[in-house]
Amino acid sequence: HTLNVISKYKVSIISHMNKRGLAASRNSGLKKSKGEIVVCYDDDCTADPDWLRNLVRGFEDERVMGCGGLMKLSDKPTLTDQYLFESGYASPIPTTLGKSKSIFVRFLSYLETNFTNPQAKYKDGTRVFELPGAMSSFRKSHLVKMGGWNEEYKNIAEDTELCRRMRIAYPDQYFVVMPSAKVVHEQQMTFYGFLKKEFNRGKLRKQYYQLKGEVPPYFPGPFF
Repeated sequence: HTLNVISKYKVSIISHMNKRGLAASRNSGLKKSKGEIVVCYDDDCTADPDWLRNLVRGFEDERVMGCGGLMKLSDKPTLTDQYLFESGYASPIPTTLGKSKSIFVRFLSYLETNFTNPQAKYKDGTRVFELPGAMSSFRKSHLVKMGGWNEEYKNIAEDTELCRRMRIAYPDQYFVVMPSAKVVHEQQMTFYGFLKKEFNRGKLRKQYYQLKGEVPPYFPGPFF
């Protein structure tokens, strides 16, 4: 239904003849973009009126190369939606989870992140390890130099892989989160649907980290 909705507005619609995945779609958008900031936004999200305005404020610091927002619950969430929200699912990953190599520190960070409300601790401009693709934004100049998203990953880990390359290419710059930039992720997720989705995503993510020779930024990653 996306085409039916956006056809009412003065926007450019870019279509692929075949399903090429998220990475390819974002690269097509990157090539057509004209502004200094490129924003990623999933079609099952509903943004607050001030979402974009609050999001771009994160780039007032020239050292910020990417900025993300936070999710909020829909008006009629399922129990699974409520759990995902409270556990910080699809939120920007804290720097402690991504950088520490100590299994004890990572385990404690994992417990804190998944069994408290991590979103409540974020403030505008808080540094994070990486950004989820559903509501992220980047400086266009950086994306162009990176060659955009890696289309080998299509719909899984393309955001993780991009953030990894950007951290290596720009070690003195960083990603931040702007909690004031909120979107509703209209998932209406069932518990079975969540398990099925994460099982399929988990297999692909494991392949990604094995190919990169890296430890995943979450517990029990060290045991892979």
